[in-house]
Amino acid sequence: VESYRQGYPRFSALMAAHDAFHIFRRFSGLRTRLLLLAQDEIVDLEEQLNLVDHTERSPLFLASRREDKNEERKTIISKLRTSLSAYDELLEGSQRALAYERPHQKYTSSLQHWLAGNACVARKETAFLKNDEDLLTLSSTEDGVVKWLERTVCDKIVCRLGKGGISSSRDPRVHIFPRSSTVTVARAILSPLIAFLLLAPVVICNLIESMAARLVVMVGATVTFVLCVCLLTNARTVDLAVAGAT
Repeated sequence: VESYRQGYPRFSALMAAHDAFHIFRRFSGLRTRLLLLAQDEIVDLEEQLNLVDHTERSPLFLASRREDKNEERKTIISKLRTSLSAYDELLEGSQRALAYERPHQKYTSSLQHWLAGNACVARKETAFLKNDEDLLTLSSTEDGVVKWLERTVCDKIVCRLGKGGISSSRDPRVHIFPRSSTVTVARAILSPLIAFLLLAPVVICNLIESMAARLVVMVGATVTFVLCVCLLTNARTVDLAVAGAT
């Protein structure tokens, strides 16, 4: 990161060094306002078109597009086509923006702390990081437990190993580890826990002779597993049903 010149080059390099640092404004309020204005513009044009149709004296003009000589109607339809196209783009853009997740406070704070120690970008131009409720992250979606383990693993690596050779910064106060590494370690920690959760009831059932006790163990294990999947992952309802059935 320090190899880039101070200013936007260095700040951009920092944000690009880790997926979780890809944090930007969502502009939810502005998007909503533009949608409302575009919607009302279309409604206004719709009312104008209905009025022109209602007051049309020539039935032929309403029955044939080719024979329609009403220039006012053609102008309104042309405006409607343009307005609807812009409205559709706003809808699709807003839908995509709303689909992005909010960044974790840890990564937002990390960027703010770095900016406080490296005053290389105008404060007004980095003030967007203070809009916690209107921020989004481009980082790929991971399960909740994986996200938590990833953040915990990264912190433990920094505390125990200090600044290693895999960091993207030469600053001893800045530790940026490749996300692929932290995710791999997080999944490696999670895998034996999942295996234990799946195999524990099998082992317990083999140690119990009573069929009633085995049934209780299997029901309890199934409920526990589905509950863990529900609370610790981003599973959908159909995923929970499949997990319970298997």
